[in-house]
Amino acid sequence: MPQRGERDVGIHFGRISPACWERIKDQPGAIVEKAIPMLVEARSAGRDIHYRPTLKVGVSKKLWLTPETVEAIDRISAVTGLRRTPIILAALDLYFGGAPAGLGQADG
Repeated sequence: MPQRGERDVGIHFGRISPACWERIKDQPGAIVEKAIPMLVEARSAGRDIHYRPTLKVGVSKKLWLTPETVEAIDRISAVTGLRRTPIILAALDLYFGGAPAGLGQADG
């Protein structure tokens, strides 16, 4: 398992489904570090982003991320008014190439 760096910042990530955690559990920080820039790019390109709500029950974890990634998440949070977890979930949706962001099942 990769070690966290000296500069890494711990943030709360949770109430998520166990299935979501299973997808990233081997390298959660590394995956989120790759996913957030994808979300930033998609937002800059004007794409509609689907932000899933957090669950009332589920897995709660701590992620270790670089300060730059946490700042990017917090900038999106300031604009959208959303907490960190829905932002991270949207980034993971983009990273794993799920349904195009902004399109629900009925739209697809």
